[in-house]
Amino acid sequence: MAFGAGWFNAVPNIIWILVYIAATLIGVYYLAKAKGAPLLMWAFGLFIASTVLRTLALLGTLDGTATNIVSGLFVIIAFILVGRHSLHCCV
Repeated sequence: MAFGAGWFNAVPNIIWILVYIAATLIGVYYLAKAKGAPLLMWAFGLFIASTVLRTLALLGTLDGTATNIVSGLFVIIAFILVGRHSLHCCV
């Protein structure tokens, strides 16, 4: 058994759904604050898409494996965009 697998499986799906809903709302807040910074807007938009995909996977409407791959790619691209923005605005 993988480390933490028992703990993650013991948490009810409704808790994870609430975590992803909270993360989505935080992303929407920062997306609204990022007006005028297109890289940040794309980054937060991808983050929101990632959390929505993970929520739909928990609800059973999407395939979990493919959703996790796409969601992970969205997060990596968002991370790169935030980094590029910080290099352009702060240096």
